[in-house]
Amino acid sequence: MKLKCVNVLQWHMENVRKHKFYYRKSYQVYAVSVGRIISFETDKRYILMTTTEGEERFRATMEQIEEQVRHHGFLKINQAVILNMEYIRQFHKDRIQMSNGKIYYTSRSYQKEAQRTYLKFMD
Repeated sequence: MKLKCVNVLQWHMENVRKHKFYYRKSYQVYAVSVGRIISFETDKRYILMTTTEGEERFRATMEQIEEQVRHHGFLKINQAVILNMEYIRQFHKDRIQMSNGKIYYTSRSYQKEAQRTYLKFMD
């Protein structure tokens, strides 16, 4: 049973790494494996994308981000933040700590759905 769980987890991670997130910056299009993205945050008119390699800042809307990552294990916790559930270290009612140590707060209107989605993801 344990071996089967490990194989399923490995398959999932390999499958996630194959999927790419595309963004435009300075008239060029870039691609990043969704498995390497930790979070997206709004920063005025820009999106701040944190990855395992660092940070990138580019123009986009949260709706555009959601469209691309919706089915790849990401969780919207408020109007300004989308997190990759693979990198969540601790999930409390209104506070989430990521594997990189950064702490995010869920808004009241997103709490129940965020908890439900994360618990389903963990099953």
